[in-house]
Amino acid sequence: GIASTADNGDGTFTLTYDDGTTFTTSDLTGPQGTAGTNGTNGTNGTDGDDGNGIASTADNGDGTFTLTYDDGTTFTTSDLTGPTGAPGATGPAGDPATDDQTLATTGAAGQISITGGNAITLNVNDADSNSSNEIQTLTSNNGSVTLTPSGNDYDLAVNFPASSDNQNIENLAINTSSNVLTVGIEDGNSQTVNLSHLDNSGTDNQSIRNLTFSGNTLTVGIEDGSSDTVSLAALADNQSIQGSGLSGTTLTIGIEDGSSETVNLSSLANTDNQQISLSGDIITLANGTGSNTTVDLSNLSDHDWYEVGGTSAPDNINDNIFTQGNVGIGTTTITNNRALDVEGNLEINDYLYMNGKETLRASDDWLRINTNNSNGFTNGNLFNKYTRIDNRLTINETAGDFDFRVEGTADTHLLFTDALNNEVGIGTNTPDAKLDVEGGTVRFSDYGSNAVSGTPTTLLGVDADGDVVEVNSLKSSKIFYPPSIEVDVATTGTGRTIDLHDEYISQYGTPAVASAGAPAAIPTYINTELYYYVTYFDPTVFANVSVSATGVMTYDVIAAPTDYNTLINVVFVVK
Repeated sequence: GIASTADNGDGTFTLTYDDGTTFTTSDLTGPQGTAGTNGTNGTNGTDGDDGNGIASTADNGDGTFTLTYDDGTTFTTSDLTGPTGAPGATGPAGDPATDDQTLATTGAAGQISITGGNAITLNVNDADSNSSNEIQTLTSNNGSVTLTPSGNDYDLAVNFPASSDNQNIENLAINTSSNVLTVGIEDGNSQTVNLSHLDNSGTDNQSIRNLTFSGNTLTVGIEDGSSDTVSLAALADNQSIQGSGLSGTTLTIGIEDGSSETVNLSSLANTDNQQISLSGDIITLANGTGSNTTVDLSNLSDHDWYEVGGTSAPDNINDNIFTQGNVGIGTTTITNNRALDVEGNLEINDYLYMNGKETLRASDDWLRINTNNSNGFTNGNLFNKYTRIDNRLTINETAGDFDFRVEGTADTHLLFTDALNNEVGIGTNTPDAKLDVEGGTVRFSDYGSNAVSGTPTTLLGVDADGDVVEVNSLKSSKIFYPPSIEVDVATTGTGRTIDLHDEYISQYGTPAVASAGAPAAIPTYINTELYYYVTYFDPTVFANVSVSATGVMTYDVIAAPTDYNTLINVVFVVK
């Protein structure tokens, strides 16, 4: 195995095995990870005491220096002069007479000498000593600058070609009061021109001519000149009529972004007060200010509607009318020869009568079906088809003495409610309890097979009169002792078991003696229908006593009993 590991600090690790051998890995350093977020700056530390710095230094001229500190104290160094160096070589002897030498030349090119010394010749010529290839004349590309040699000097000439001036006109302005035009030039001085002599009637008497407007374009012409056009699209007038109204006989007409105008209409008053009337077969239109107009309708005497009680055509809005044919409303055809065929909604604001009886009425958010004040079964409302109610159904809302009955195929009172006595009968029309069931049995199909959850505290029973009564289940035989069982304790031992439920089934299933008329076996429970309890055991004889959910008791016998009073008490409880 690996006895130890060592980090070599270069990305490798050395493994030492139990037998002393080692193994060094390759460089296991992974790629550089993304730098983490900078941490929060720490709190600044407390400022330290001010130091005692050097305020000034002084050279004492003897190899020492004096330092003066900020607090006024001083310190003088030791002699810092280094050791003396070796002496240098002796120089050449000087002129014993004087040392005021003079430079001189013979005039030859490059020749120079010094008094009391030697002479030398300097090379002052260029490489080829040919003056013909030296600079002769320099001229710029546009001829504006010329450099010409003249002896040992050069002549410089500067010319400005006429095409080289590209200055712009600037600051052009006219003073309309003085008629003076000012013209400025880029990088130069401005000039003024007096135009006053042009300001008279004889110099510009042209007239505007050929002025036309087409669409949004205005064309302006001038005498002896060219015309020009101006687009007026931006000035298009799309104003809307706004703020108009009639007050009395005054009509006000307003326009968007403009002033309103009023028109007096009083002169038109009483000019249109016509009235129409019907007298017999004559319709009269009264024209007010003119003669009346009449129309004779006698030639239209053929009619389909009549006044009730005769054959005259109705001539008044309040007449009761009838027709002998079928009537269609909202349709041009009559379905199945109906007397009245309405295609569309039908509004009835009061009673609907059938055969003289108040049959249907909608009021107070109710749809009322009446029986003409009769409570018998010979007339009323008969439903001989499937009737569906998807919401609530209330019977006898007025709390009257009205019974309710449901018939079966062979039982005329399958369900009956006695409204007077507030009782319900099943199989009877004379119930004498809140619920009276006669002529059959009652079954609660959801009971049994552990269908009831929880812990019920009461049971239902029937007394001698057939009335259902409550029985407290907590006081019934839910708790009982199993039969006596002999336990062998002659010897000690551990982990012994007894199936308490098997012993209970064995003895209750085959009792030794039963009373006259009693069943041969006592009713029993299966092992999962019971709870099992050990209420007491002799601790000097038994130990580690437990019981399982199916009734198997486990125990140890730790000693033989000293008398016959050694017991284990067991109780069964029905779940």
